[in-house]
Amino acid sequence: ARETQVHEYDISSLAALHSPDLATALGKIARYTRLCGPKDMSVDTQGSDVTVHTTYLHASSPAPARLVDASLASLLVLLQRGSGSSLAPKRVELLRARADEPMLMRFFGCPLRFRARRDALVFDAKVLSTPFVTHNANLLRVLLPSLDERLAPVEQDSLVERVRAVVARRMAGERPSVAKV
Repeated sequence: ARETQVHEYDISSLAALHSPDLATALGKIARYTRLCGPKDMSVDTQGSDVTVHTTYLHASSPAPARLVDASLASLLVLLQRGSGSSLAPKRVELLRARADEPMLMRFFGCPLRFRARRDALVFDAKVLSTPFVTHNANLLRVLLPSLDERLAPVEQDSLVERVRAVVARRMAGERPSVAKV
């Protein structure tokens, strides 16, 4: 994650990196991440915690541990680059059983919670106002309209079409049943 160069970033990461602050960056990644693959990212604020969680849309089982580690690490590095600081999460939550703890502790620099209900980075809500040293308003003025244009068809999928897709995925190779539907 630390060796990835900025020119290798996907479009949602570039939009985030050039945001004015950390809260805006997380919002941009959450908004545009679906343009880069079949995944969603949510940012939830509860009390003093901000939880960043990615869902792989077509996955029928938990994501592989290395994919989770790489995704969380890449997000943290992006936020550190943007903020120009050694920002660390409050904790990292992982679905899997305890594994790779020393390596993860060294990289993330925070407590780890295994067998959590989701894979997530949890930050103190105070970091949301952290300004980004990489902010580039001119680049965002050029970049965001085309991202919004590309995102429009994805957001306009009807509920009926989304339900059809989920039902088709869940019933692949099986006879339909009322219970399954």
